[in-house]
Amino acid sequence: MHLRDYLSKEFIFILEPSTNKDAFLDQLARRVAERLEKPIHRVIYDRLCEREAMGSTGIGNGVAIPHATIEGLEAPFCVIAKIRAGVEFKALDDALVHIVFLLLSPPNKIGSHLRLLARIARLLMNEDFVRRVIEATGTAEVFSLVEEEDARHV
Repeated sequence: MHLRDYLSKEFIFILEPSTNKDAFLDQLARRVAERLEKPIHRVIYDRLCEREAMGSTGIGNGVAIPHATIEGLEAPFCVIAKIRAGVEFKALDDALVHIVFLLLSPPNKIGSHLRLLARIARLLMNEDFVRRVIEATGTAEVFSLVEEEDARHV
């Protein structure tokens, strides 16, 4: 399973910082719903907030991996959001989050959802990769970095 099969350039966003995690999740959910051309902004936002209420998905090192299952999706997919100045996410290391790997899946694809979460976590173990993604200036560069790192892991 490769992350590149669940990611497209149109789902990589470079966002301005939000005032807090909830505002960021709302902004991200809105952008995703617009790209999907489905009126599910509120559903995405609510599911992400429910997940964050269980514990922050901010894993440290400037990274968060929010995830949720959403009715009406056809297949799992990944979204990457870079936050230029970072956002407070209540991460494990209390550092600001600069990059978010969002995973959304239909409820009937839980096995794929969990394998993709594991794949994302594996890629993010490489601190040099994380640094380069944080420093990337455009969506094409982020996509290229993800493809390169994804290909290194078989």
